[in-house]
Amino acid sequence: MPDTFRTTDIYLAGLLFAKGVRYYGLEATQDWRDNFVFDQPDPSLLEGWQSGKLEVGSLAYANALRKLKQDVKQHQRERETGRR
Repeated sequence: MPDTFRTTDIYLAGLLFAKGVRYYGLEATQDWRDNFVFDQPDPSLLEGWQSGKLEVGSLAYANALRKLKQDVKQHQRERETGRR
């Protein structure tokens, strides 16, 4: 995998997904959280996110969150069935 960016923040992950940053999937961590793994985003995206001034289409953002939540639920199911 090339230089990647990881976050546990689903809302930041939704923004990156909606803005078209390549999404690789979830990565398990030692605790209960999972990392969303993306290509390294343009620094202006992260600066815009932190300042609250970045604009994104509402439908694209909602669809991105829906997709990421589905991934989290699927990953949780896989963990649960793997433990049994």
